Amino acid sequence: WETYAAEDAFIAGSVPSIADFAFWPVLRAIVAAKGGGEEFPRLKAYFRRVGELKGVKEGVVAVEEGREEGEKKE
Repeated sequence: WETYAAEDAFIAGSVPSIADFAFWPVLRAIVAAKGGGEEFPRLKAYFRRVGELKGVKEGVVAVEEGREEGEKKE
């Protein structure tokens, strides 16, 4: 995956795609379990880049707060 992260800004090209939204949660779980990632600098940069996307941030908050899909924030 370090190789894919080096090829472009996102896994399948220069814009986010379904590939990123499928891969990033898995990567997030690995980072949470294993930490660090210093040995994979491009993958770490990719992880941060995708994590900064508005929709990803909102999704993480929704999951962490235990809200169901479509439920509005109070």
